[in-house]
Amino acid sequence: WMPLTDSGGGVLAAIVAARLLYAGALLYAVTTAAAVALMLTVLTGLPFGTLWLSVLLSEAIIIVAAVPVMRRLHAMLKDMGY
Repeated sequence: WMPLTDSGGGVLAAIVAARLLYAGALLYAVTTAAAVALMLTVLTGLPFGTLWLSVLLSEAIIIVAAVPVMRRLHAMLKDMGY
C-alpha cells in the first residue's frame, strides 16, 4: 500500500514542486498523511479525519522543514562534483 501511495504522491509532488517547491513538499505530506490515516482507520476503527489531521501536522512539519536542509545538501554535493 505505502509504496503505491508514496509513488503516486511523489509524482504529483514532483510536478507541483517543479514550479512551487514548498507546495510540492506540502502536497507530499498531504498524500502520505492520507495513506497512513487510512491504514490506521482500517486497523483501529478510529475516525479518519482525526487521524489524518494529526498525521498531517507531523508530516508537514518534518517534510516542509527538510526542504532547506535538502537544498543545502544538494548544493554541497553539486559543488563536490556529485
